[in-house]
Amino acid sequence: VARAVWDRRLGTSLPIPAVMGDDTVDEEALARALNATAEEEAYEMGIEYPTFQPEKKRHRGDQGARKKQMSKCTADNTVVAKTEPEGAAQTTVTLAHLIDYAVLLPGPDVLTTRYCDETTTATLTTHGTIEWRHTEYRSLSAFSVAFKRTVKPGRMADDGWKSVRYLGRGKEDGETGTEGTEADPGKEAKDENTGVLLDVLKKRLIGDQSDLAKGVISGAGEAVRLMIQKIADEKKRTDAAKPKPPAKQPKPKTEKPPVKLKPVKPVKPSKPTPQPIDRPRRERKVPHRMGENLSDLTMVECASYDDDTKSKSNKQPFSIACSFEASALMDFHSHLSSDTEIIGFLAGKWCARTKMLSITKALPAKRLFSNDANVEVELDPASVPEICEKIELENEKVVGWYHSHPLFPTNPSLRDCENQANYQNLFKDQGETDESNIPFVGAIVGPYFGADPVAEITWFHIDENGFGDESLLSIQTGFRGVPKGLRCEYTQMGDSFGDGGVDELTQIQTQKKLERLKSDAFELCDVFGTGAEKWDRTELSKKWGATGFERTRLEKLCVSLRSRLPGSTTNDEIVSSVAAKMKQSWK
Repeated sequence: VARAVWDRRLGTSLPIPAVMGDDTVDEEALARALNATAEEEAYEMGIEYPTFQPEKKRHRGDQGARKKQMSKCTADNTVVAKTEPEGAAQTTVTLAHLIDYAVLLPGPDVLTTRYCDETTTATLTTHGTIEWRHTEYRSLSAFSVAFKRTVKPGRMADDGWKSVRYLGRGKEDGETGTEGTEADPGKEAKDENTGVLLDVLKKRLIGDQSDLAKGVISGAGEAVRLMIQKIADEKKRTDAAKPKPPAKQPKPKTEKPPVKLKPVKPVKPSKPTPQPIDRPRRERKVPHRMGENLSDLTMVECASYDDDTKSKSNKQPFSIACSFEASALMDFHSHLSSDTEIIGFLAGKWCARTKMLSITKALPAKRLFSNDANVEVELDPASVPEICEKIELENEKVVGWYHSHPLFPTNPSLRDCENQANYQNLFKDQGETDESNIPFVGAIVGPYFGADPVAEITWFHIDENGFGDESLLSIQTGFRGVPKGLRCEYTQMGDSFGDGGVDELTQIQTQKKLERLKSDAFELCDVFGTGAEKWDRTELSKKWGATGFERTRLEKLCVSLRSRLPGSTTNDEIVSSVAAKMKQSWK
C-alpha cells in the first residue's frame, strides 16, 4: 500500500527506505517523502503548507563529534552547508555556487516558477543574480515573493529554493545532472515542461564530498568572485552618493580685553559726630506700599477722594450709580459660600458727557478650587466668554468686578490691587475720546464680617496718577498707582441712563427686574445646592452675631437681601420664596 501511494504521488517507482535490515517500512522516511510532495503541490496552488519537521532528539553527555548534513536558510535566502563537526566554519550556497558547480548555465528564461496557475520565467546572470521585469534580484526568495505578490498582494514570504525551477542544461556533457539513477534515488528526474527544483541541485552540491564541490563551496569559482565584486561596487556607489557632512569650522579665537584697574579713591576723613539735639519732631504717617517685604494678602487702606465737589486736585473722576438688581445679586451671591471667597463681573453703561458709570447687572462667575480659597479667589477662565456674550447681547460693557471677604474687612489686599490694575488695563480701550476710555471699578462684599446684618460693600479702583508718599508700587505687575475708595449711589426704582438723573420706572418695569433677580437667585441656589459649588455651600442653620443677638446665617441673608430691594410687600414675597428655594436645594 505504501509503495502504491508513493508511485501515485511521484509518478515513478522508487525504493521505499527500510530500517534494521528487513522489510519493515520506515514510517518516518515515508511520511517525510509524502509531506515534501504535498508541500510542493501546495506551493504551486498558492496554499501555505507547514514544513515537516521531525521531533528533535535530546542527547546527553559528550558522545563525540557527529557529522551532520543539514541546511539553514539565512536572511537573504542563501543556504548554510554544514558537513563538518559542530563548531566548524559554515559556508553559504548561492546561485553563483551552482553556476561554478556546472549544474546551472546563465541565460535568458532559464528559471521559472508557478503560482495559482500563473507561470513566469526569469534570466540568470553570470554573477548569480536574477533579472525579471527590468528588476534585478539577489536571492531566489525575493524573486519568488515579488512574482507571487503580483497574483496575491498579501503574500508576505516564501522559500525560493522550493518554488523556483531550472529549465536549462548543465555544462558537463550537456546535462544538468538531475536525472535519477538507481545509485542515488533521492535525485529528482527533470521534467521538460517544469524543469528541476533548485533545492534538488543545492542538496546535490551540499552532499558532494569531492574536492571540486569543496572548492566551489569555499568560493573559489568565477561566478562567486563576480558576485562579490558586484556587491562591493554597489556599496562604493551607495557610499559615494551619500552627502558628506560639512566640515566643522574652527571657532575664531577672541582675545580677551585687558582688565581695567579701577582707580583707588582716596579715603576722606570722617566728620565728627555732632551731639544730639533734643527737640520735638512732627509725627509722620507711614505710607502703605506694595513692597518686597509684604505678603500678597497684606490689607491696604484705600486713600479717599475729597467730599468737597469744588475740589479739583483730589476729586473723584467719575460718579457711580448701582442698580438694586446688581447690588442685591452681589449681596446674595456672597452669602451662599461657607467661608471662602466668590467672584463675578459687573455690566453697565458709561456716559462720557456726565462722567456717570451706571452699573445695571451683576454676573456671577465660576471659580477654581484652591487651598487658600478662604483668603483669595481664582477666576475660572472658561466662564469669561459666556459672561461677555451675555453682556454684549444687552448692548452693555464690562465695567467692573466683585468678590467677597467672608470673615475679614472689606479693604483690598495687595493681590486685589494687583488684580484691579490688571483688569483696568485689560478692559481699557486705547481710544483718544472720553467715550472709549470707560472706567473699570472693583467691589468687595463682606457678608459675615462685623455686627451689621447688612453686608458692607467697598468700591475702589487704582489711581494711576497717584504720587508722593501715598504712591503704590506693585512689584508683581509693575503698575504704579494708589488704591482709592469710590463713592457709589444705590438706586431703588430704576437705573441711571447717563444723563445725570434717575428715570422712575413704572411698577411693571420694576416688577420685571424683580422677577429677573428672582430667577438669577434661584439659579445660584441650584449651583450651590446641588451643582458645581455644592462642596462650598454655607450652613443655613449656623449661628451668626454677638451673644444675645444671634441669628442663623439664613436669617442674616434675608435681612441683608431685603435691604437692597425697593420697599414694597412684593419684595417680602421674593425674599421668602428665595429662602424656601435655598432650603429645598440644600436638602
